[in-house]
Amino acid sequence: MSLTRRFVAQSLAISARHDPALLDKLKLCLADHVGCVLAGAAMPWARQTLAALSPWPVGNGSPVLGQGFVLAPAEAAFANAVLASSSSRTDTHPPTNSHPGAVLFPVLLALAAQRGSSGADLLDAALAGYQAMGRLGRIMVDDDFRKRFRTTPVIGSVGGAIAAAHLLKLDTDRAIQAVALAANAAGGLMQWAHSGGLDLIYHAAQAARAVVHAALLAEAGCTASEAILEGEGGLLMAFGGRERVEELLSRREPTWEIEAIDFKPVPACVFVQASAYAALKLVTENTVDAARIRAVSVTSFHTALRFPGCDNPGPLADIQAARMSLQHSVAAVLVRGTLADANYLAIDDTAIQRLCGVMTLHEDAAMTAAFPARQSARVDITLDDGRRIGASVDDIPVFGPAQVLARADAVAAATLGAAQAARLMQACGTIEACADMRDFLKPLSQERRAA
Repeated sequence: MSLTRRFVAQSLAISARHDPALLDKLKLCLADHVGCVLAGAAMPWARQTLAALSPWPVGNGSPVLGQGFVLAPAEAAFANAVLASSSSRTDTHPPTNSHPGAVLFPVLLALAAQRGSSGADLLDAALAGYQAMGRLGRIMVDDDFRKRFRTTPVIGSVGGAIAAAHLLKLDTDRAIQAVALAANAAGGLMQWAHSGGLDLIYHAAQAARAVVHAALLAEAGCTASEAILEGEGGLLMAFGGRERVEELLSRREPTWEIEAIDFKPVPACVFVQASAYAALKLVTENTVDAARIRAVSVTSFHTALRFPGCDNPGPLADIQAARMSLQHSVAAVLVRGTLADANYLAIDDTAIQRLCGVMTLHEDAAMTAAFPARQSARVDITLDDGRRIGASVDDIPVFGPAQVLARADAVAAATLGAAQAARLMQACGTIEACADMRDFLKPLSQERRAA
């Protein structure tokens, strides 16, 4: 029996139905995803995607959330994944540097709209997808991988296919074919982080589209290579991790990968946020006149300093570059006195640009050793009179369930109206009782109101 077969069979047996804590986390991830889609729709690249796809609506498709039209399921999954990714704050799995929800929910909602799957079935499938992505990513993702590939679309091709097969209730044979077909489409390069491109916005979407096609093809009887994960020409040989393949089937902590999922308070790379919070602590505890700052020193862990795009003092080409830049994240807090979404729109602020130019980055061995369990950072500034002021954080402050839900509700209220938003948040909180996900999707199938 191939390892791929054992892994897929194990994944198809996963269920969240008897674990209230798992159900709560899955529902929180769903609510956050909906908020990300609605928030991201306002970004220019999201509008470009909608303009490119909207001329081809279909009569029996899946909804593009909040846009008032439907597309073929794979295209709807693509569009919704672009919208979610455009928010730059989709849920994060720090140990693998991936954003599982950006692939899994577009796939599952697109398929559920076709099949009328229950909410409980959708949550079971999502849990299987989170688990597969986390387990696979832990044996694949290292510094060399991060330099060359984006984790989300690579492991999302497999995790998404497992989630889709779970939702469609495919047997093990056909689920393996779905995984194999989707794994052949795995990809996502890192050049965007070096040249400032927006490739990353489409990475999860490309995986989601490939997954939907793969699952439906497998359901129809199409076949592909069984040992797609461990084979001598399989996914792990291509991307790395083949020597650790047996770990896919071993028990380890945490038992459930979704337990490691975090939510970003602001739309920026997860690896810049510890430093941004250290800067926020500094300006909160001290009266700082940014014009008097002559030097800024940032100390953090290896990945935060070396992840492509994070060490970027500018000049910045666009908003996405600002969202990745550690220098901009820290400088914007020091200048503006707050850590907010608007910080990442201020790419032409000359005061921020000046501080980026006098900033140095340093690695701390203890902080590196503590990652990924903790993400730590310290920011020190030197003023024009020679005084030195600093602040540090041992970890990124938790952005908890109440904050996640409040943010999703606020976005939904702004785009759908307060009454519709309230119903939507209630539906997310009771989704396991939903007999037909098409009922859940009805309010999201309507066009968002003008902001």
